[in-house]
Amino acid sequence: MAEYSLEEVYQLHADLVKYGATVQHISRQRLKESKHLKPLFFDLGTKIGSYIITLHRATRALVDAGWAHATPLLLRGMMEGTVNYLTVMYNGQPEYMAFKYFAHDYFRVIVDPKVQGVAKARADVQNLISRVIDPESRRKAEGLISSVLSGAKIETFWFQREKDSLKDCILGVADAEMREGLLSSYKTLSKTTHGTHFGMALFRDNLNDCDINPSDNPQRAFGTLLLSSKLLIEFLAVRCRNEKLELESDYIEFLTRAQLLAQAYQSAESANREI
Repeated sequence: MAEYSLEEVYQLHADLVKYGATVQHISRQRLKESKHLKPLFFDLGTKIGSYIITLHRATRALVDAGWAHATPLLLRGMMEGTVNYLTVMYNGQPEYMAFKYFAHDYFRVIVDPKVQGVAKARADVQNLISRVIDPESRRKAEGLISSVLSGAKIETFWFQREKDSLKDCILGVADAEMREGLLSSYKTLSKTTHGTHFGMALFRDNLNDCDINPSDNPQRAFGTLLLSSKLLIEFLAVRCRNEKLELESDYIEFLTRAQLLAQAYQSAESANREI
């Protein structure tokens, strides 16, 4: 039976934080030197990337404190960040979709009479419009603004009108290599975030445990950190490919490490169930 150690997944987790910082640095340098992508797309990768890496680091902080069973919300946020990035870049007219992604929360402020900051929200939306270069994307973005200002309903999710749900986004924009992993994470993490009995207990040592105190469990810690690492790998792979950052060998190395650890972990779990 293959062996694994908690130290190995901790090392993978830490190495991916450094790798994420490297990806951001190279992307910024190439933007300055060669204008390798439009600034709006750089901002998208930076915004979502920093968000996912922050959640990745927070996952370890919770695990170290004995709260592995409280991490699903963070992991779900990581998965959704990657799906949002994919939906912007690969659902047609990426500049328009990037505008929708960034403008959605501003629209919520603009149409809510109880919220302060409407004037700033309007200014922020106009600033976004000025950064949309593609003529057709700008025309659609301006039409969306007019629709919102005339009192149109604001959808719950920014991608609605194009996709009905997060699952539809995954099915519509993820390639075959990534689709299975994202759907699996979506299925598992939806259970934990929707408050079902099994879902709330999924990351606990004991399915019937209702203890509100932290509890250390190396097995749960390993699985949680490994899933966080795999979700970060998926996002960084997508960003590197989209921006043509030529870091595929690094991505493959991290993916291989994660796969070997996952296989060892699954083998150990199966052996424990047989005992």
